[in-house]
Amino acid sequence: MDANLYFAPIVGFLIGMVLGTKFREKIKVISFYLIVGGIMAYFLKPLPYYNFPVPSSLTYFLSILGIIVGNLLFGGKWVE
Repeated sequence: MDANLYFAPIVGFLIGMVLGTKFREKIKVISFYLIVGGIMAYFLKPLPYYNFPVPSSLTYFLSILGIIVGNLLFGGKWVE
């Protein structure tokens, strides 16, 4: 695999972490968000020139995962 192939998913994860820090309350039902995010990523499919081993949008799923991780680590701490 090429390193440029994972640039968009890594950027999506980092932006998701920043967005996750802005939520005022902690996410309580993580499994729901992961399941729904996985289903939506499957139906979005990867871009035509991406050849990921799974037929889903890795960028979307990692951005959802970034929101969850950012919320669990820093959620509500930076909000006034």
